[in-house]
Amino acid sequence: MEKIYFLSGMQRSGSTLLACLLNQHPDIHATATSPLLDVLHSAESKLEECLGQYTFNYDLIRKRLAASIIESFHKDIQKPIIIDKHRGWPASIQQISDTYKVPKIICTNRSVPEIITSFIQLIKNNNTLNNLIDKDLRSRGVPISINNRSEYLFTDFISSPRNAIMEGIEKYRDCIHIVEYNNLVSNPQETMNKIYEFLEIDSFDHNFDSIENTCKEEKDDAWGIENLHIIRSQLKKISTPPEEVLGKELTEYYRQFDIKYS
Repeated sequence: MEKIYFLSGMQRSGSTLLACLLNQHPDIHATATSPLLDVLHSAESKLEECLGQYTFNYDLIRKRLAASIIESFHKDIQKPIIIDKHRGWPASIQQISDTYKVPKIICTNRSVPEIITSFIQLIKNNNTLNNLIDKDLRSRGVPISINNRSEYLFTDFISSPRNAIMEGIEKYRDCIHIVEYNNLVSNPQETMNKIYEFLEIDSFDHNFDSIENTCKEEKDDAWGIENLHIIRSQLKKISTPPEEVLGKELTEYYRQFDIKYS
């Protein structure tokens, strides 16, 4: 049976880049965003519904069902190590610990102002108001501005995976390995070696000058933002400092939401 690990992180924090790098390792298959966690939640919810009608050992069946789903979900992948990506994994550690094993989750992390700035720069580069963010703001009667885009992005998208990571760190710190986006870009091989040490698997010498996008997200069109998950073939940081896009005051405001951990 293959080993299964998990990958998570806030949007624009490097999780797609990291998955593509992990896929350079000959023993690893890292997924694009996967529905595995949603399937697990749906199965457990349906099982709970059955309690009112059927007599069965709920705890035992729940654990067996979850274990079989996790173990069979990626059976078609011919690699000994699977890394399943979903933003909700850090908040589901208890569920997969009870039903499968003590999980190991890699979480990418990035400053919240940098994440917001990355989104806003993508919107600017697309030069269209037909993106999901602006369409939702207009539907709510909210003027389109840097402030309103930032608030929308934080409230509707960033806060949920951020809270999941914080919950995981608080309750199951030993199960989570944090990968800082800036470290991944500035010291990539050292950062990758630490990941392999956490996963207890053999390290690999990566090629950071020829990165293949092996984790394309097929549903990106729904965002109305081109290049949302495009990976540059050469690893380097070219992002704009948040202060130049958000201004100093807004940057400092959102910096308070950066994830703190030890």
